[in-house]
Amino acid sequence: MEFSPIPTSNDHVTSNHVSASLDDRSRQRLLGIDVARAVAIGGMACIHFLIIVTMFGRESALNEQLLKWLSGRPATMFMILAGIGISLRCNHRAAHELRNVRGSLRRRGAFFLVVGLLNVLWWDGDILRVYGIGYIVASFFIQSSGRVLFIMAASCVATFLALFAVLDFERNWDFATLSYQNIWTIQGATLNLFFNGFRAVFPWMGLLFFGMWIGRRDMRDLKLARTAILVGLVIWVLAETTSMLLISEMSKAYPKLDREIVIALVGTESVPALPLFLLSSCGFVVAVVFGLIQVCEKFCDRKIVGWLAASGRMAFTWYILHIGLVLGFAACCVAMGPVPAVYGMVVTVAFMVGMTLVSNWYLRRYRFGPLEWVLRRVADGKAASVQLQ
Repeated sequence: MEFSPIPTSNDHVTSNHVSASLDDRSRQRLLGIDVARAVAIGGMACIHFLIIVTMFGRESALNEQLLKWLSGRPATMFMILAGIGISLRCNHRAAHELRNVRGSLRRRGAFFLVVGLLNVLWWDGDILRVYGIGYIVASFFIQSSGRVLFIMAASCVATFLALFAVLDFERNWDFATLSYQNIWTIQGATLNLFFNGFRAVFPWMGLLFFGMWIGRRDMRDLKLARTAILVGLVIWVLAETTSMLLISEMSKAYPKLDREIVIALVGTESVPALPLFLLSSCGFVVAVVFGLIQVCEKFCDRKIVGWLAASGRMAFTWYILHIGLVLGFAACCVAMGPVPAVYGMVVTVAFMVGMTLVSNWYLRRYRFGPLEWVLRRVADGKAASVQLQ
């Protein structure tokens, strides 16, 4: 069953006056999508800060549990939101407008791909390369039916499972240090990008197509939101329960099999991104995204909603900045010696507060974040950053 698409786009601000306030401009957007982007960035930062503390600080059962629970969920949200954003740009567009959107998506994809390849020089977990290829491929499907989008999402997962069955997923990996070797050889770079990187094209591009499928629906509709939240939570709980049962039963049936291998095969952690992880993370993310949309629609006049949404509007900028902050935090941990386990959460909270304050300060002066402005210059060929005051 297809739902009527909505005429809202989260990529363009339809203000009649450049001097409109941040709050006024935000009314034209699905604020829940922006808040979800902020949550995704905060979740990524939390994971990376906790990993640093785990590697260079003191052990903490709580930190390890948080890492296990958060594993891959922020990245899943990021990819699904990218797909939703693509559909929101295309809803109710005329044919000639869709041609322009298609070209813009391809240029954005090429830009993300180049930035991602540069980012890999110091950050093995880059997701921008997958973003880039996903945008380019998705540009060919912006007029496809919802069924085709769903088939494309499933095909990406099926391709990964086929590769997983015939190739060695652990090739080039040093899981003790979470580092990928030989990434700058042709074979290593190809495997890392398309198959066994932290975030590879297969199956992660499938999440972008899944997001496009979601974005075709009326995401403001309360009945649809309630159904999506319920179904998402049920899928999440079923996937997690099935995973726990399978881990227990396989450990008993194959006592000689390393428990880490069992968890990798039937667990819900993101490396490798096998079906139970995808079901668990997608169910959870769908529930969170639709929940945030409904909450933000209901309380759209509250300042806190606008403040949180501002961070999401600068998601690209904060993704890049948080990498530098994580690397700087790692250097500090090495210099200081073992740091208390609580430092990971302290730094995460400080980052999220700082991200919110800086985003609001910046967007009250400019229409777009600094890297968002560069992206629009590259993709749309026009100045996008206009000073407000």
